[in-house]
Amino acid sequence: KPDRTEHCVSFWDPKTKERHIKYVRKLVTIDAGGQHCVFCTKTDDSFDQYILILCNAIGSPADSKYITVQPLFTAMTSQHVIIASESMVYVWQY
Repeated sequence: KPDRTEHCVSFWDPKTKERHIKYVRKLVTIDAGGQHCVFCTKTDDSFDQYILILCNAIGSPADSKYITVQPLFTAMTSQHVIIASESMVYVWQY
């Protein structure tokens, strides 16, 4: 919908043709590795705080972390989320 402020992220299984839709507010970055993905969103109440939301293959949240590193670069493996700013690197083993 044009009046929605959220980003729409679709999880699609090509084998079963199942689709799962997730709406994410203040999405900054998204990355995936293995059977998971991570959304990095900006918090509502703080200028320098972000939330990493780890989701499974159908978009259900599995874990989350609050960070203060500005996510200019993201990478993800099947075991780690790596976030980097201009001067810091944050590694999360999930």
